[in-house]
Amino acid sequence: MQDRGAREGSRQWRHVALGEVKALIHVDGVARVALFLKLLEGLRAGGPETDPAEGVAALFVTESRPAARRLRAAGEEVIRLSPRRRRPDAELRRLYARSLCGRLGALPPGLAAGYHAEIGALLAAARPDVIWCWNGTKFIDRCLAASGLPLRALETANIAGHFVIEEGGTNAESGTFRALGSGAAPPPPEGFDYAAWRRAWLAGKERPGAPPQARLTGDDLAEKLGQLLTPWRMTPRYIAFSADRALGYLLKRPVTAALAALGKARERGGRAPGRLTYLPQQVSSDSQLLFHAAHDNRSALRLALCQLPRGGALVSNLHPAEHRLSQMLAFGWMALREPRLIPAAGPSWPLLTRAEEVVTINSTVGLEAGILGRPCRFLGRSLFERLLAEPALLTWYLGAHIVPLAAAEARPLPEAIRRRLLPDALR
Repeated sequence: MQDRGAREGSRQWRHVALGEVKALIHVDGVARVALFLKLLEGLRAGGPETDPAEGVAALFVTESRPAARRLRAAGEEVIRLSPRRRRPDAELRRLYARSLCGRLGALPPGLAAGYHAEIGALLAAARPDVIWCWNGTKFIDRCLAASGLPLRALETANIAGHFVIEEGGTNAESGTFRALGSGAAPPPPEGFDYAAWRRAWLAGKERPGAPPQARLTGDDLAEKLGQLLTPWRMTPRYIAFSADRALGYLLKRPVTAALAALGKARERGGRAPGRLTYLPQQVSSDSQLLFHAAHDNRSALRLALCQLPRGGALVSNLHPAEHRLSQMLAFGWMALREPRLIPAAGPSWPLLTRAEEVVTINSTVGLEAGILGRPCRFLGRSLFERLLAEPALLTWYLGAHIVPLAAAEARPLPEAIRRRLLPDALR
């Protein structure tokens, strides 16, 4: 019997015109739908250097029911992966261990094996030219990347109003990270005035808002609640993780208020430092933290405290998107026991401007520190460490690499974005 993935892949590509690029797009949740649709619409609008006969045919794949409904309502072809279980094999276990879903236990191995088989059949039947995904660390993304096909990973940039399109993955997994490590420095962008850009950026930072990762939309909330109502699709470890997070949502306000009060009391009590070091904590489930660092937040705090100069102090805050109660309480307990640690609450920018030095694992706050002119030490693998090592690289990244969200609205899509989304041979 033909696998469902093969049947669906053959059917969905039936009406692809000659010369069209076939893009297989993994959407891991309803919150990602809008940006992918905007980019696809812009590509289909063509451009001055594009043959009108050439277009982009898209096939979406998702494990999310709400995302599938939204995409079908937009008239797109969608395959929703079926929750069938299979026996995991060695290849499956390798991919599972390297995925965020596997590390957190968000997906049972048997269900992951079912997805893996369905994706394998789909790829064999559909034969896409390029794969798009978000971030690239979910289990399904790992399965797609293992095919060896060109993969473009998208993610929100830490610079407000921007996103990135990376080859192969994001941050330490990106083609950009590998290229910069090999010494292949890209040329600086023409006409980009870094000084003017920096002035505008600094002015914007004085109007702080929640970072993109900290916002929880109604769609996100509905999808998370739906996951909690299907516990048979989770591991016991992820059920405990979800309970920890649910308690954090309920108690975050009083816990963070207590942390902020402790920090203010320390400063009023004469314990304000002569030299202030700032360590911004990362979300404990951050894929860059889990896969590209030897430290977690607590061990990084301990190391930074050990390396403090005499008379100095360390200020640190929880990431705005950290909702696990266990992480909040662990930070509070450490702050109570260590007088040189000043806990803080709220956004990172005021803390960053006060600090004389920044220590981060591999947070994007390191990028902001570099733009602000603060010395920054990285404890994990990070693209931003390589950017800050050479001013020309930072100028290139800000002027030519990050993409304004407004550019996704352009019709046709700017040629520079089109080149990033499509494989070299198909541009």
